[in-house]
Amino acid sequence: MTDNKTSSRSLTRMTTVAIVCAVVGIVLVIVSTGFGWHGFGGGLAIGAGVGLALFGMYYWGFGNGMRRGGAQNGPKLWRPSEGSAQ
Repeated sequence: MTDNKTSSRSLTRMTTVAIVCAVVGIVLVIVSTGFGWHGFGGGLAIGAGVGLALFGMYYWGFGNGMRRGGAQNGPKLWRPSEGSAQ
């Protein structure tokens, strides 16, 4: 197995976990506000949902940037301000 395949699988796995975390966080926030959970438990559920959603969205974008940067060419980052406009 080459480093390129390993890198691609790692990015795919990281992106998949990030998407799942974001979806679970958003669902948790919607459920906790929909059921009107109050007090410490409700705040904990909403906070955990927001935290999971932010964590997932950050790493989803990070994985997307690494993949667009061309993991096959080395560890460079994709920057939207560089390159030609589409």
